[in-house]
Amino acid sequence: MDQISDVRNFGAIVRTAECTGVDCIIIQSSGSAPVNGDAIKTSSGAVFNVPICKVSHIKDAIFLLKQLNVKIYGASCKSIPRSSQIATGEENNIRINVYGSKGALKWEQENPNYLFKLSDDQPLQVLKPGHAYNSNISLDGTKLPPGHPEGIFDAMANIYKGVARAINGESFEKAEFPPIEDGVRGMDFIEKSLESNSKGNVWVELNK
Repeated sequence: MDQISDVRNFGAIVRTAECTGVDCIIIQSSGSAPVNGDAIKTSSGAVFNVPICKVSHIKDAIFLLKQLNVKIYGASCKSIPRSSQIATGEENNIRINVYGSKGALKWEQENPNYLFKLSDDQPLQVLKPGHAYNSNISLDGTKLPPGHPEGIFDAMANIYKGVARAINGESFEKAEFPPIEDGVRGMDFIEKSLESNSKGNVWVELNK
């Protein structure tokens, strides 16, 4: 890897490298991201599993590998980065558009569960996490089944936080978590639904 200076980008690449079976990563001793705590965290510990070699110059490492009959491949792309901290009305939104000769991909941070795939001869495709058509590395990184947004963890955490405040005798808002009455009404709704079905799908009055 040449001139990857952002430690989080570096960690993410190392994590991907481990998942794809990379044998070794070569970085330049100067100008590269440090292998520190942030790199370890972002890589999910992959920095301990993939050997990382530091060299004075990447070109010298490539020359040596070619001398050892190792095939060398390079990958690069042209892009137009645009960033701003004063874009009026915008939120903290990262957008990535990749355009190739046969298709394109579009993704944005504010709608992270949607990856748009475009092509000239096919309708627009919307790819979502958790489905079998995704790659193995994508499925391995998906914590929830299809249809469940990642934010559901934060939503549940907010409920737990309100309950913890109530248990500890701290001040809390009534809307922070559902009371026991809501739970009883929910169970009653389920029982009445089953009763309605057993009676031929008739209307059944809920308990008040």
